[in-house]
Amino acid sequence: TFTGAPTLQLNGPIDVALIGDSGISGSLTMNLSTLGSFTLATNNGSISLNSTTFSATGTTFKFLQFYQRGNSALTFNSNINTPSASFYIDSGGSLSLGVGGNITANRVVFHSVGTMNLNGTVTANFLQLASDTAINLKSGVATPNLFFAFAPSFSTTKSLALVGGGRLQIGAG
Repeated sequence: TFTGAPTLQLNGPIDVALIGDSGISGSLTMNLSTLGSFTLATNNGSISLNSTTFSATGTTFKFLQFYQRGNSALTFNSNINTPSASFYIDSGGSLSLGVGGNITANRVVFHSVGTMNLNGTVTANFLQLASDTAINLKSGVATPNLFFAFAPSFSTTKSLALVGGGRLQIGAG
């Protein structure tokens, strides 16, 4: 459980991974600009970040990743502002982006074995969603270039805003 952001003494951009054996939770604010990448992972437990902010400016920081093993849930109801970097989530269970979730990144890729519920805002140049079960978009997704969604079931209650010459293609197979 995080009670605040970890203090990292760095000499140049490095890749940092924090791994929880049975889960990760808490609230923190981290500026990731001086890192190369930052990963939060669990061996077999949930990830629950509901009052967290991750941000990065410039081009040093390349990606933020949440990796949750096991069939627990990954819930995120916080903010990410990494407009030049990528944001990846891989969940062995369900994935939920809460109403308060606000994600801005150059590239966003989410995968869940369970149901994916997106209630927050995702803004990205490239957005890819994949679920082995279902994807439910309950809030707007703005993506100016590429949007891909793969799931046996896909539903949305909000408009998909594709700007800047974006293209939406829906099909089966």
